[in-house]
Amino acid sequence: MSSDRWAASFAASLWVVLVGLASCASPWVNLSKLGVSTWPDTPNQVLTPTDKIRVTFSAPVDHPSTQNLLNVTSADGVAMGDRVWQGDTLAWTPVATLTPGKRYTLEFSGQVRAADGRVFSQAIAVPFYSASDALPGVLRSFSPLDGASASVTVPLVLNFSAAMDPASFETGFSL
Repeated sequence: MSSDRWAASFAASLWVVLVGLASCASPWVNLSKLGVSTWPDTPNQVLTPTDKIRVTFSAPVDHPSTQNLLNVTSADGVAMGDRVWQGDTLAWTPVATLTPGKRYTLEFSGQVRAADGRVFSQAIAVPFYSASDALPGVLRSFSPLDGASASVTVPLVLNFSAAMDPASFETGFSL
């Protein structure tokens, strides 16, 4: 091959490589990790019924294959809930109110496919407790009245604004 033909062939090959690289919108290899954050984000948080359980991603992911990786479980099994996407955030809402005082776990586990085709393994488990929006009962009245003298045979009467759990009251009350 003559030097002119070789130079022309090299120039054409270089042109194909440069055009190919210029047409790529992404780097040669994307080694960045997929960021995943949750709410609750730390173990044993207490969530109210209005708190939204969610998983947020740092990049777009395939929604249909990702949404079923999110579950909320308790000792009774998997809690039923609806999953809704809001941009790169997957929110979970219980079908029935979560039982106040009960321990649940946000579980997000499996293979997540990013929109660019990369696949990431995830295994997240965040335990949390459910609380109630209802206000606790308050002491409305009591007898004998404050400062009154009473013998040990006079009963102590406490009137609360809501039903109280007798076992919890007996454990927490003292004179």
